[in-house]
Amino acid sequence: MDAVLTRLTLLPRGLMTVAVVAAAATALMAVCGVVVWMLLHPRRARLRA
Repeated sequence: MDAVLTRLTLLPRGLMTVAVVAAAATALMAVCGVVVWMLLHPRRARLRA
């Protein structure tokens, strides 16, 4: 595990930025997917409310 952390610290900031942007984009896509799913399945949302 320490070797992995060492490699991450040695990576250029550009690659770290790309990794952070990719993680943020993945999270954003997940949130959008949940929102679209809720819009396409309003019955379950009404049952909760």
